[in-house]
Amino acid sequence: MRPLVWKMISPANDRINGLLILLLTVFILYSLKSALNSPRPQGSSCDEDLFIQIEGDIRHPGVYPFRRQAGLMELIERAGGLSINTRLPERFKNVVFDSDLKVMVQRDGDGWKLFQTEISAFHKITIGIPISLNSESEEGLTAIPGIGPGLAKAIVKERSKRGGFKELNEILSVRGIGKKTYQKIAPYVAL
Repeated sequence: MRPLVWKMISPANDRINGLLILLLTVFILYSLKSALNSPRPQGSSCDEDLFIQIEGDIRHPGVYPFRRQAGLMELIERAGGLSINTRLPERFKNVVFDSDLKVMVQRDGDGWKLFQTEISAFHKITIGIPISLNSESEEGLTAIPGIGPGLAKAIVKERSKRGGFKELNEILSVRGIGKKTYQKIAPYVAL
């Protein structure tokens, strides 16, 4: 077995190595600046206003961002196409969706079925869509950080008693929601 030998580097090599590291750092920073300032590609969720979830007989089910209303064919294309090698009926080709919807496309014998519901509260929280205090279910309210089942039940009870909240800060009347909790949940909720 050979002994481990350490080599000394001369001061001239230290300067060259330091200069190379400095040049590499400048190059990396310049590359990052160029990448951040370039236009975003289609499908980037940073500037999108609409989110639609698709499931069923789809190659890549998931939640997809759009800049405007999306047609079913565009949504299916974004999700990688149908998982079954077939075509949809003509009646589905002009179907258009708004944001916050969950679309289910399923093969049913010789035909197709299309269902739509609202995206779950858990998906909304994940992609940054506020949850409605006036319409979300008790279970859906538990998706909000800081809201457990007991507090969700209290919110639904107070909402029913009031006939819905008129202003966001009315939630402070719910037992268990103080100023600290209100500040924590405020970014996640809407009326």
